[in-house]
Amino acid sequence: MHKQNFSIESEGKPTDLIFGEFTTYEDIRKRLGHQKRDVHYLKIDIENMEWSVLPQLVKGGHLDRVSQLAIEVHTMDIIKAPPEKILPMLQSYWQILESLKQLGFLRANHRFNTVLETTFHDREQNRSISTCMEILYIKRGFNRRLHMQHHLPPPEVPL
Repeated sequence: MHKQNFSIESEGKPTDLIFGEFTTYEDIRKRLGHQKRDVHYLKIDIENMEWSVLPQLVKGGHLDRVSQLAIEVHTMDIIKAPPEKILPMLQSYWQILESLKQLGFLRANHRFNTVLETTFHDREQNRSISTCMEILYIKRGFNRRLHMQHHLPPPEVPL
């Protein structure tokens, strides 16, 4: 268990600093005694922290033994970002998702999460755009025995 100060956004405004505890994926696996087991299905729903956690999971080799990965991704930061920062933000998100492809993960399914708080309203075009999506990845050719024989270095992902 790790303790940390953090702030979350509520109704478009950051909250005061909150002191909280969080557990890492590695800590959970240790607590369950699953360090050497394959993971058939891993669900990540960590409310916009996926963009900082996914690169660490990739670089640390924590997804090597995962055969299916479900992630809820959030891009609502772009709603309030200055126009010149939107494209670099989206490019960094894309690069992180592309790093999953380098590990052998293929997108099998996706669906927009249309929760009202994560919807961007484009008044000029009179439409709503979801900034939250559920994505399911399946690892191509996942074979534990082969994987353990041919361990490849993780792809380069910026932290």
